[in-house]
Amino acid sequence: MPFRVSESDLTAMNQAHVGTMSDTEMDEFIDRHSIMYGRGEPHDYDYISRPTNMGTEHYFHSRVFGRLRFL
Repeated sequence: MPFRVSESDLTAMNQAHVGTMSDTEMDEFIDRHSIMYGRGEPHDYDYISRPTNMGTEHYFHSRVFGRLRFL
């Protein structure tokens, strides 16, 4: 779904970018927080990005949905 978010709202979000983590950090993050591949422990991130073979996935916590402007 295409959307827009203001720069100030995006900057204010607590973010994790899996693609910028070291392999060890990435494995630990996925093992800890992923529901599909790990323990699914809660986190306090508003926005998580993760590179895949098909492009970058963007995950937003439901508490920030009001800041997203879907097109």
